[in-house]
Amino acid sequence: MKKITGILTLAMALTLASVFPVPAAEESHEGHDQSSHEAATGQEVTEKTEHGKTDHGKTESDGNIMHEAHTDGHHFSYELIDMREKMKDMPGMKDTHHLMVFVKDTDGKALEGAKVGYFIKGPDGAEQKKMAMGMGGGYGADVNLGTAGKYSIKTKVMAGDMKIMNDFEYEVK
Repeated sequence: MKKITGILTLAMALTLASVFPVPAAEESHEGHDQSSHEAATGQEVTEKTEHGKTDHGKTESDGNIMHEAHTDGHHFSYELIDMREKMKDMPGMKDTHHLMVFVKDTDGKALEGAKVGYFIKGPDGAEQKKMAMGMGGGYGADVNLGTAGKYSIKTKVMAGDMKIMNDFEYEVK
């Protein structure tokens, strides 16, 4: 059963990878005054948006922006894709969402060839460790956010000898 689940998860990830367009090197940040403040000051200011789709000129994926931050000179943009409807016919699949992170340097260039992992602690205390796959200019993994409440999400990015950590809380209603 685990082998079938693994194969189905891999197939879904590969399918999603073909859906995500490669993001443009530059994108508009209209309506994101905090981003320019963060870039200028180097201070981390988090922004949780619940306005739906990305309102940038070009979208990076089909997900909703759930969090943006600056850490160690890199811009992190997280997007969340609700997979429950697509996965309802796949018995045994416990993951409910696909979590993507797009990491860009100060020049707006996407970080490529990195190893990215998520550590998620749910409102019920359940913990998940997920390795993300590179896809569409970002890194994504299937996660379980099926319980309402606050989740602690920690991201670790390893690129060469550089290690960047980013963490935030996200509430599922």
